[in-house]
Amino acid sequence: FLDDVPENLETEGLKALHPTLPVALDYNLDGSDAQVYLKLLPMLNSRTAGDTSVQKMCALLRLMQTTERASNDGKLGGIDALLGCPILFFEEQVLDSLEDKTVSERNQIALLLFHTSNWFIELLNAFGCQEEEE
Repeated sequence: FLDDVPENLETEGLKALHPTLPVALDYNLDGSDAQVYLKLLPMLNSRTAGDTSVQKMCALLRLMQTTERASNDGKLGGIDALLGCPILFFEEQVLDSLEDKTVSERNQIALLLFHTSNWFIELLNAFGCQEEEE
């Protein structure tokens, strides 16, 4: 689900990660400190009929945070990079020209919005009750 953030996004070519939609790393709360990003869009793009990994992603996050809490006295320090990591998302202007997109592209956009919303909900559920130590 995660991949290392490329040091130079321009030369790494984010545009090559989706054949038709312009993409960007969005929702990056960590800024230049981000080490990983969620590669949700490529997973949706390459998914096969039997591939349910995207559907399992939020359940795995819930399992991971439960395990982390149980083994670290209720702390989530081992997975806190997930809280601010960017998501490979389509660029904002894609929604402005939605009517020009193919049915397949619209379906991918809708699925990406759905799964991203679920990801944010799980992050809020996981980290919402954490007390700030600083």
